[in-house]
Amino acid sequence: MTKHLLSAFLITVSSYAVAQITITKDDFPTTGSNIMMSTANLDLGIDITTTGASQSWDYSTLTRASQDNWVHNSPNALGFLAILTFGTFAPTKYIATYYRPSTAIPVQQITSFLPVTIDSIFAFTRVAIDSVNTVGYGMRVSGNTIGFRSDSIEKTHDLTATYGDSWDAQAKTLIDFNPFFAASFLQRRDRTAVVDGYGNITTPYGTFPIIRIKHTIVERDSLFYQDTIFTIPIDLAVPINLPTAYEYEWRAVGEREAILRIKTSEILGNEVVSSIEYRDIDHAGIETNESNDLFIYPNPTQNALNVKMNGIINSCSVMSINGEILQELAVGQDQLHIDFSTYAAGIYFINIISDKGTEQYRIVKN
Repeated sequence: MTKHLLSAFLITVSSYAVAQITITKDDFPTTGSNIMMSTANLDLGIDITTTGASQSWDYSTLTRASQDNWVHNSPNALGFLAILTFGTFAPTKYIATYYRPSTAIPVQQITSFLPVTIDSIFAFTRVAIDSVNTVGYGMRVSGNTIGFRSDSIEKTHDLTATYGDSWDAQAKTLIDFNPFFAASFLQRRDRTAVVDGYGNITTPYGTFPIIRIKHTIVERDSLFYQDTIFTIPIDLAVPINLPTAYEYEWRAVGEREAILRIKTSEILGNEVVSSIEYRDIDHAGIETNESNDLFIYPNPTQNALNVKMNGIINSCSVMSINGEILQELAVGQDQLHIDFSTYAAGIYFINIISDKGTEQYRIVKN
């Protein structure tokens, strides 16, 4: 009981304190994770330069353009060949935790040369105790699914990660389009990453203690295929030049995905923002009370529950289905972040006490 109270107290006051945190494998997706992410309207002037120790980043004015539920699927669901390549029967270093859509392959550049249709691309990710790795790719080419292990595996995150840590990774993946077309694509990526800041971040999703990671990605790709020039078959090697890419991510404990991720490309010596994504609630299914002044999400939850109110929350308690009080929190502010990660799956209740009265809500823990 004392442990729960202390943990809850620290979470409650997190928006007022600047703390150094450490990211572990438990802060990344697992098989079956469903994570709601929003894409923000592009802000070319968004701040990416501020960083360092004990920082406070305020991105609360981001506006949502769209949102998507990121589903992290098991490779075993793709069939026998996927099980052999990235699933249960693959070599240990290639056993992927999940796969999901990826933008890491330059589809437009490839298809401008080849008479094939690439319907979708997905990356296979392995989350291990000491690292997170992209172990290969899959794609649907002209309606057929094919998969490719990386010859050199790309380590995207070194674990555990805390302020001041850095790591490098070199990756090489050969994608052979045979028998669909006599061509192959070679991807070579160099990644340099550094945890260059820590502090608190505020987004439309809430306020969290975080670390910031800056990734620098230099990619040198080549396309090899056969063409006919003056009726003579000629083997061609076409370099695909991509600008240096940067990825900034702000990561919190227990959230599985980045609270905020900003991607840029280096154009004529300047960084140009290409995308902004942030952790979010499901705006299609926010649970509110009748007066629409209390917001509770996500419900069901896996790790944490967020409570926001148009007013002041005086206190909150979490109870089991049997009525046992598991947490009692003194709040005194308009929002609350409740840790559910230590609870078993099941039904719980939270009581919210404010100047407007007492209300009880049913919470499902997955």
